[in-house]
Amino acid sequence: MFYGWAERNTRPEVKSDERTRNKLNGFLCIDALSGEEFLRLSPSSKTEDVSEYLAQLCLDCVELGYRKLCIILDNNPTHKQKMQAQLAVHLQQMGLANAITVECLYVPPYSLSSESSRVCDSFVAIKISPSSSNWHNAQSD
Repeated sequence: MFYGWAERNTRPEVKSDERTRNKLNGFLCIDALSGEEFLRLSPSSKTEDVSEYLAQLCLDCVELGYRKLCIILDNNPTHKQKMQAQLAVHLQQMGLANAITVECLYVPPYSLSSESSRVCDSFVAIKISPSSSNWHNAQSD
């Protein structure tokens, strides 16, 4: 953590070497019914990583008896049509294409001028239509 002073109407300069920065991304989904979490950590957060994460989530849900997964996403480019197409391919390869229905809903883009419509980044929530009572505890890979 850096701390510094700056004269009025100026910005402090913080020395940083971005080339050696270690970055870790977290993928987090929340079961809207129980509040339980599904967490995975990854060094990258590209469309391929998102689709692999959601494919693993689908596998876990099928194993727990769920048949429908409704995913609420923000408008991040990694969540768009390419990701949905890759997810469909993953589900086909895993033999899950007929085992679970995945519906992606996108929150409306927010206006910077309206604080009341502001939404947090990344995955917002997951609602699961269960065929059993509970989901599962948080995990990390």
